[in-house]
Amino acid sequence: MSEHPTPETRGPASPRVPVGTLVFGSVAVVLGLLLLGGLLFELVLDPAYVAVGLLVLAGASMIIGGIAAGRRSRR
Repeated sequence: MSEHPTPETRGPASPRVPVGTLVFGSVAVVLGLLLLGGLLFELVLDPAYVAVGLLVLAGASMIIGGIAAGRRSRR
């Protein structure tokens, strides 16, 4: 008999949230908070800077999430 784990003996797989979904949700939350901050506290931000900052952070998050997923799948 082979002692390699089969799908039945590995145990339940942990549900994972796709990285893209998590990043998109984070961007939506940050935009919502910035809009609320602008309305409640009269916060004035340049929309171009906000867009560039969000895109840079979202891109970096996607790259880091992809690397982490690749490392997990190799194990």
